[in-house]
Amino acid sequence: MEKPNQFRVLIVGGGIAGLTLANSLQHAGIDYLLLESRTEIAPNVGASIGLAPNGSRILDQLGCYEDIENSTEPFDSAGYHAADGSYLLPRYDGFQLLRARTYYPILFFDRHRLLQILSEHIWDHNKILLDKCLSRVEEVDGKVVATCKDGTFYCGDIIVGADGVYSKTRQEMWRIAKTQEPGRIPDNVQDTMIAEYRCLFGISAPTPGLLPRAYDVTFSRDVSTMTITAKGGRVYWFLFEKMPQTYRMGEIPRFNKQDKDEMARKYSYIPIYPGGTVKFGDIWRNCERATLVALEEADFEHWTWGRFACLGDSAHKMTPNAGAGGMSGIESAAALANSIKSLVNKQDHGTLPSYGDIRNALAEYQQERKLRASATVEKSNYLTRIQAIKGTKEKLIAHWVFPYGGDYPINEGCWTWLGSTMLNFLPPPPKSLLGTMPFNRNQGLGNEESIMRRAIIAAPLLAMSVQCFINTSSQSLATMSYGSISSSQVPTFLADFGLVYAILLIESSRRANALSLARLPILFGMASLCKVGAVMPIYFFIHYVFTPIEAFSMLDKRLTDMRYTASVLPVMILIYYIPSLLARYAPDPTLRHIGEWIYNSFPLWIGLGQFLLAHTPLVPNTVQHDRINNVTRDVPTIRWTISLMAAVSGLVWLGTVLRTSFSLGHTIIPYLGEVEALKYNYICFTASSLIWIVLLFWDLKAAGMVRQSWLTVVGLLCCAAAVFGPGAAAAAGWLWREEVIATKRHKDALIRS
Repeated sequence: MEKPNQFRVLIVGGGIAGLTLANSLQHAGIDYLLLESRTEIAPNVGASIGLAPNGSRILDQLGCYEDIENSTEPFDSAGYHAADGSYLLPRYDGFQLLRARTYYPILFFDRHRLLQILSEHIWDHNKILLDKCLSRVEEVDGKVVATCKDGTFYCGDIIVGADGVYSKTRQEMWRIAKTQEPGRIPDNVQDTMIAEYRCLFGISAPTPGLLPRAYDVTFSRDVSTMTITAKGGRVYWFLFEKMPQTYRMGEIPRFNKQDKDEMARKYSYIPIYPGGTVKFGDIWRNCERATLVALEEADFEHWTWGRFACLGDSAHKMTPNAGAGGMSGIESAAALANSIKSLVNKQDHGTLPSYGDIRNALAEYQQERKLRASATVEKSNYLTRIQAIKGTKEKLIAHWVFPYGGDYPINEGCWTWLGSTMLNFLPPPPKSLLGTMPFNRNQGLGNEESIMRRAIIAAPLLAMSVQCFINTSSQSLATMSYGSISSSQVPTFLADFGLVYAILLIESSRRANALSLARLPILFGMASLCKVGAVMPIYFFIHYVFTPIEAFSMLDKRLTDMRYTASVLPVMILIYYIPSLLARYAPDPTLRHIGEWIYNSFPLWIGLGQFLLAHTPLVPNTVQHDRINNVTRDVPTIRWTISLMAAVSGLVWLGTVLRTSFSLGHTIIPYLGEVEALKYNYICFTASSLIWIVLLFWDLKAAGMVRQSWLTVVGLLCCAAAVFGPGAAAAAGWLWREEVIATKRHKDALIRS
């Protein structure tokens, strides 16, 4: 029985978003009615749904996830194919990586089964009213009244339009808003919705030749395919095609059975696997159900007005290539439930929230979700254009970034899910706290750090580079003979530079730097032979700007390739330190000449040496295994390599200090008489390396990953620089940071306590 002054939410639409909201509200103790236009809550119309971690976590909170797991099974591999069916990269285990990061695999199954599960978890089925097609909405006496086509009407305090892309609720919201608040809703608001692509999708019986538990995508000009082989060999498939023109709301075409059959025949030749062992026509012949629709795209500016709120596709409609539409609807349902729960909790017992409070609460819901939802719409719609190779940029991404971008497809998905919304009035599921990528509402898509802000912070490094270049414009280190340089500072300079270059080598094999210029130490190394003080600040600037702390939100991205990391120490000894010693101290002029010759191109020889060692059986390639099962495997090797080289650098520094007649200040800032080039280069190189370390700790402290005060951090750095030299100090700071990012998590990360 309805209680007097009971707050009620009217939900229009019993799809995934609407049923998720209903489940959420019942857990929040908030009354609701759900009005569904169809005669059954879970009709089997041949649609499928992919569950991603952002949605799975919410469904887990609602107690639905176990039933979902029992209804399907996760993928084992993914295949990305060119138009001829050939692989763009070997079959890919990225879904296993995703599971390690979030503990929630990607799951694909019948959409109607998810609707069944959601409806089965409704405690009071009298709250679900079927065959209730919304006709009109009015605001009467401080209530919202929904009238259905059968003449029945229902009252509530809020009405939520979860009734799809052609939402009647949204249409009524626009109508009333234009009457009561002219200008609030633009007259051309309908132009927000477009359709450029269409999709034939369906479900087929098991098809011979398809791999089990597999996901495959074909990239081709203006047409693409996506196939998923799920539990029992059941095949979910999508065929995308660019339409002749871009349509807007009101002119978007509808298709019939003849259109559907013609499109299937037209593209029956498309190879799903290499060599055409399976073609689209083979899957089509086993088709059980199929539908052809235009793919609407819309990111509406106004989701709410007055007592109205739009949810799911009625607010943000995206193409299905990324499988993000349903999950975004689930997230938005959770965000709306959070806002409504907060609204009700603020009221005194027995009182209803005011109209102003309701408007503010619904506005907070949109504010909470709009940034991430809009970014998801943009990324999802762009993925459609990548898979359909819309232009040159999309072709480069498909044929180069996807294959060589270091888990690029999964990284893009994880970045989308990292900062996802959950129900804040229910505890996080234990499973969600176990992954190597803890959920963090302040990171991920829509919460990216500003590259411009980081560039401004690191601008002193560029200024230092310019200053060094100007002051050494007529001199080059590469043209100086060892005889012209002060004998006391050369060993310190060489030891410090070798140590920092070893750090560059390790950074170059780090997964987080896969698409960064930090991947190219040879470039910076060769340039540094001429003007190290001008070049290294540029490297530090680039590294700081493009490798923020958020790059390590996925712990496996800190990981380095052990084939290259383990080779750093031997190649540095053989190709850097020994030739440097020969060039300086060998009694035989021929040996000195050989040492100088190797040293003057050492970055090239080191790169070659690392490549050769990496392709021998001495160090197996374990990075693919480590990123899933052992994300800190490289830490002992890094620790040993940098500690040993830092010890050498520190001993050289101490030896220089003890043997030289100069003061400590002149050793830190070497007085080299007429050799101004080396002086400026050494000053700018060492100073920029220490500034870089301070900037890295700035990130760590902002993320709450280092608790020590700035006085402690800077004090230790300065003391280490004075006692062991700036090179060893920078290495110690970098190694400290390495230990932190390997073991600590961001202050806002949701982890097991």
